[in-house]
Amino acid sequence: MKSFTAYEKELSKNLRDRLSKTENIDDVRREFKIVILKLLDKIFPENDFDISRVTVDYENAAFQLPEEILDNNAFMEIWKGSDLPEIIKRFLTEAWHRYIHIKKNHEKTNLKIKNH
Repeated sequence: MKSFTAYEKELSKNLRDRLSKTENIDDVRREFKIVILKLLDKIFPENDFDISRVTVDYENAAFQLPEEILDNNAFMEIWKGSDLPEIIKRFLTEAWHRYIHIKKNHEKTNLKIKNH
């Protein structure tokens, strides 16, 4: 099994730093997609994956890669024979925590505004 934990370690701190500066849910979504793109660029420097169509369900901490990525044989070989899915899940977990934090704070703010 091929491992990309060195890339994960390299990108993880940057992701945490960037997520800590996000102010809204759209920023969280953008940062998650950026880290996926950076990871895929390191693993597949010859491919130009379009991650704009990655769908993320933050309520359930789940993601779906677009068909054009899943149809790539080189990608699928790595996906099935490495820790890549687990790394992306860990990145998603970090983004999910930030999403929940922002959502709760947004709800509290709206409640305070409503009560005034």
